[in-house]
Amino acid sequence: MRGCNLDYYLATHTFNSDAKKKELLKRIKGRPNDVWVSMMNDPSNPFHERARVVQVFIGKADFFFCHWYAESEQVIIDKLESIGADDLFITMAVKTKKPIADTDELEKMRNQLLEQEK
Repeated sequence: MRGCNLDYYLATHTFNSDAKKKELLKRIKGRPNDVWVSMMNDPSNPFHERARVVQVFIGKADFFFCHWYAESEQVIIDKLESIGADDLFITMAVKTKKPIADTDELEKMRNQLLEQEK
């Protein structure tokens, strides 16, 4: 990335309404992992070098979480606005330290995701 100082962020996204939640869930239903990540990290986006989504945790609640690598909370919000996501949800992102993770479990998860894409 552009030589900037990027940090880890955990974002909470809260849907603007039940209708907006249904709209997003309908849009992403059945979308493979690689398509989702490619869309969110499109190199043609002007904020690509400044904010990249690493993981998305979405269920059926009125909110969901994303793990970002970014310059700041504002850059994450700006990137989401640039793709029209601000119409669907509001975002609060907090800077975190480097994640602590079970690398064996992450490798299993990665392998499952790769297998689903075949």
